[in-house]
Amino acid sequence: MHNELDYKQYIRKFATSEILKHYSKESIEIYKNSEYGVKYEEVPLYNKKTGVQIGTHTFFITPWELLEICFNSIKYGNDYRNNKIDKEDNKDAHYNIISKTKQRSEALESASDFSREDILKHMICISNMEFDLEIINIRNKFNRIHHIMIEINKSPNYPQSNDVCYIDFSEKFKEITNLDYYTYTKGYFLICILAIAGNDSDILSLISRLECELSVFGITKEQLLDIISLQAREYEFYKRYDNWNILKYYPIVKTQKEHRYIISNMSALLNCFSEYMYWTIRNYYCNLGSRDFTAYFGHCFEYYLRDLFDTYNINAQKLIEDQIKKKPDWKLETENYVFYIEQKASLYPMDTRSITSNKRIKTLDNYIKSNIIKAFTQLNSHSETTEKPIIRMCLMFENINFPETVQELALAQVDLKSEEHLNWIISINEFEKLMYILSTDVEKFNIIIDKKIELERTKSNDGRGFDTLLKDESNDFINNKINYFDNIREAMKFNK
Repeated sequence: MHNELDYKQYIRKFATSEILKHYSKESIEIYKNSEYGVKYEEVPLYNKKTGVQIGTHTFFITPWELLEICFNSIKYGNDYRNNKIDKEDNKDAHYNIISKTKQRSEALESASDFSREDILKHMICISNMEFDLEIINIRNKFNRIHHIMIEINKSPNYPQSNDVCYIDFSEKFKEITNLDYYTYTKGYFLICILAIAGNDSDILSLISRLECELSVFGITKEQLLDIISLQAREYEFYKRYDNWNILKYYPIVKTQKEHRYIISNMSALLNCFSEYMYWTIRNYYCNLGSRDFTAYFGHCFEYYLRDLFDTYNINAQKLIEDQIKKKPDWKLETENYVFYIEQKASLYPMDTRSITSNKRIKTLDNYIKSNIIKAFTQLNSHSETTEKPIIRMCLMFENINFPETVQELALAQVDLKSEEHLNWIISINEFEKLMYILSTDVEKFNIIIDKKIELERTKSNDGRGFDTLLKDESNDFINNKINYFDNIREAMKFNK
């Protein structure tokens, strides 16, 4: 049984700086040695009176739980404690904190009284929380954002005028951070290399032990320290939040007592890297009360799709809206089908990536309403005469887990002009795979689409989203066409 006061008193026994260093090392170990980003440990159980082992307990340890522990220690503790937290000197404390944090999270879920619809939304938040920290998702997000904000942004093939609220992302990033983006990228990768190779989360300590000249990486020590300073936040910053996910956006923590810079979590460090340019510039414009960034990034997502179509010689037509009638963004016609495609570039808000935030359901509702319901409304406002099935696709830049569940929630609030089973959500990752298949094997593409139609028509409970249908397909576009992440990692000799 969880008691909130007991939990806070227990975690306060340990210096926050020690908690950060200890569980950060645990996250590095998971990153290096666990294929799926989680760890199982068999812990012996003993009779307290006799000292005889009476069994074992399996601990399931995840990166998000380690992040939550670090956040709670920052929130409720301080550095002025002497109790050790170490798997060798104090094993009980190590496992007790993990166990007590699991119990606290379960208590704060408050899911037992949810309606069926809210349970579905709760499951979406769980999946967001878990999949955020998978390395493949981190790599894919980085590649897409880099391609948009660096390659497409500078390409003369796309508009660079006030008509699309053009922003020179590289220049704006330098203006905000005083750092060149490529310098930042090298420095961030180097920090990751040092942390993983040194199995240490104390960044200043890692830098002081460097035996080579940083110039071989094309960066100076001063620039590396600037990046750390830019990323790091003091305890008081985190205390203003009630959601541990803030550590995913600012994973480098400046300690209270010795002013050390600690990487709170290895997976979070990489996750932050994948989206840092996006959030830095987005937040800058948000603080100005301007919508220029979201407007321009929406245009960039269209340009990104055009790049995808051009890469695979897909003949898709960009539909131009008029003042009288709204239209989808794209029409893609094949021999067997007509596809209408409406793009949405928004990312899930922070509160939808947690099971403990009491705002998660309302925040998710707002996200679905302003993005997915809006997209399906627009998709169903347009039609034409054809003997082919018209399939309406809501294409999301964000990775949508449980797409069939999100569809169910959204379509119930849309005035459909066609059969419900021909209205689909698809994430950009699956869409990229689908376009490659269309370009290389039309018969296989048709089999996939026919199967999808049947699964949706019968409302199959065995998984009918493209994430299930295409789970065994590799992503040629990410892996072979825009794989900046692996190219940089190879150049920096950064290997998992």
